[in-house]
Amino acid sequence: MSTRKDTAPAPATDTAAEAIKPAEQEYTAKEFAAASETVFGKNVKPECVIAAFRVAKEEKATVSWAQVIVDNFLRKGIND
Repeated sequence: MSTRKDTAPAPATDTAAEAIKPAEQEYTAKEFAAASETVFGKNVKPECVIAAFRVAKEEKATVSWAQVIVDNFLRKGIND
């Protein structure tokens, strides 16, 4: 008599697909500044992007993280 328990196979995971998925590209603050109106909107000037990165103490970022950096900077008050 066998003591082996029948178990269902482990569910498939997306770890293989996630491993293949390339990481989001990082760009420098200067690259974002050069494309500021395209990436962040028509009212965002290059000097705002540079200032946002300096305040955040970042040199590089992905597009999604750069949007957070710039949005936070633009929402910040003068005395904050």
